[in-house]
Amino acid sequence: MHTELVKQNNFDKSKPIQMIGITNHEGGIDNRRRHSTYAQASSLTKTPLIGYWRSSDTNFKYTDVSYPVQMSTKKAKSIDTSYAQETILQINPNGDVIFV
Repeated sequence: MHTELVKQNNFDKSKPIQMIGITNHEGGIDNRRRHSTYAQASSLTKTPLIGYWRSSDTNFKYTDVSYPVQMSTKKAKSIDTSYAQETILQINPNGDVIFV
């Protein structure tokens, strides 16, 4: 996945990529808010993705619209609070995936 995101977004292949969730929405797969957010992210020349996950802390199930960014881990951690994210998914150049 790292290689594809590098190609699609003109990222530096030697650095990790973070996935920033921008909806953090509990619940089902389809709704107007998520559709609108996906359309907005698409218009910003981002490559939005839709993900589904379950919080190990709260057991809530989420569907999120996310988009890839490439920044320092420290900067990514500061963004997670502004988007009310529990964590940020980071994809390392070797393909390993971690939460930061």
